[in-house]
Amino acid sequence: MDSRIRDDVAARLHERGIYTSFRYAPLHLLPAYGAPRPELPGTERAAAETLCIPLHHGLDDREADTVADELAAAVAEFGAARERTEP
Repeated sequence: MDSRIRDDVAARLHERGIYTSFRYAPLHLLPAYGAPRPELPGTERAAAETLCIPLHHGLDDREADTVADELAAAVAEFGAARERTEP
């Protein structure tokens, strides 16, 4: 997902009662690993673009469909809005 719309999509899903998270921080940036820090632009980009959605054995088909439908609608809306504002 484009990092420029990820936060808007997450906010929309939250408004709809769907919990999301930005779960996977790039490990090489955590203080516990110290310096020097390698440059890993792909890892950093993936972390900036990743949105974790509900995906677990407790979801029934109706809930999974709701998550998928709301995600698709939000991505379409915010992606289209982004395209309209970019040169």
